[in-house]
Amino acid sequence: MDKTIKRIIITLATILLLSGVFAVGAYASATWLSFEGDEKVSNTESNIDEIMDILRQVNEDKLSAEEALEELEDMNPPGLVEQIKELEEQIEVLKDEKQVLVDENEALNEYVEHLETELTRANEKVDGLSGRSEDAVEEAREIVGE
Repeated sequence: MDKTIKRIIITLATILLLSGVFAVGAYASATWLSFEGDEKVSNTESNIDEIMDILRQVNEDKLSAEEALEELEDMNPPGLVEQIKELEEQIEVLKDEKQVLVDENEALNEYVEHLETELTRANEKVDGLSGRSEDAVEEAREIVGE
């Protein structure tokens, strides 16, 4: 009987030991080993959704920008950019030619003013000579008539 009691005591001790280990494990899993990442997972999902929305918006903007570029290219007949550049160059050439003509016009205006001054001076001389010639004619008449 001694052996039977020892076996029962060993069996009970083993059962109690296993029960204790199970209880400690259950307690540990309830408190120490509990998963606390639910909030982080939901935040991560929210962040992923936001990132995907941003990426979709960027993709839509990219597509709309590409579509706008295609529309502009469709509206632009071939060579229009070159024609615009050529016209801008022609505008610059015409501006230079205009400036040359303006400068020539100013020079001609100065020459006309000079000619007007000379004409006025010549007219004054003619008036002076005309007066003297009339005096000379009268004097000659007086001499002849005497």
